[in-house]
Amino acid sequence: MEEYLGHTVFREIDMDEKPANLVVGDIRQEWDWVKKGIESILRSSSHLTYRPEDVYAACITNEAVLWISDEGFVVTTGQTDNFTGERSMFIWLAWRKQGGDLISRYGGFLEQAALDAGFLALEAESHRAGMEKVLVKNGWEVQTVHYRKDL
Repeated sequence: MEEYLGHTVFREIDMDEKPANLVVGDIRQEWDWVKKGIESILRSSSHLTYRPEDVYAACITNEAVLWISDEGFVVTTGQTDNFTGERSMFIWLAWRKQGGDLISRYGGFLEQAALDAGFLALEAESHRAGMEKVLVKNGWEVQTVHYRKDL
């Protein structure tokens, strides 16, 4: 078990499930390949303003958790609703080596990890229009769409 944003979570879950579950990774040990994945995300999403090193720092300071598998990685953070105090696990980044949807593939695992850590919800954002179909099909609900116009 490990400490995650003030909650205890299991480091590994039953690996006999298909697909194999994500495990908490050490950003220092995984940095070479994780950095390449973050750079890939940033190249395809020009609106994102953080750098790979910001993700590294967030993981080092336990503001974020790196989850890894042979297929890719997910980085999560905790968010608190300012008005209700409800806590949710936010999927900040998800990257799959061969492309495709990692969130749906590991959705059941991420849901259980969020529940085990005391979160009441799982949240994610994406600029990819196709993600809405995939996530809604897997039980997610669209709550808002964010638009921006630079001036």
